[in-house]
Amino acid sequence: DDMAAIQLVGFLFLPESPRWLAQNGRKEEARAVILKLRGVKATAEQVADDMASLDELNKSEGGSLYEQLTKVWRDPVLT
Repeated sequence: DDMAAIQLVGFLFLPESPRWLAQNGRKEEARAVILKLRGVKATAEQVADDMASLDELNKSEGGSLYEQLTKVWRDPVLT
């Protein structure tokens, strides 16, 4: 139980996922989190590459979490 409490407190200090932020239109916040995670030696090129990767991932997965979940349930019914 002590570990659970420590873990809960630790979660309060985790940054939001850059992928989730980008997927929800919060790209500047995603960029800020990437910069924080990469540290002071992060280059503009690295951050740009990371942001491009996020865009590609979000495009390939077909939208929001809601859209993905409804697709899982909708597609078997339609086929």
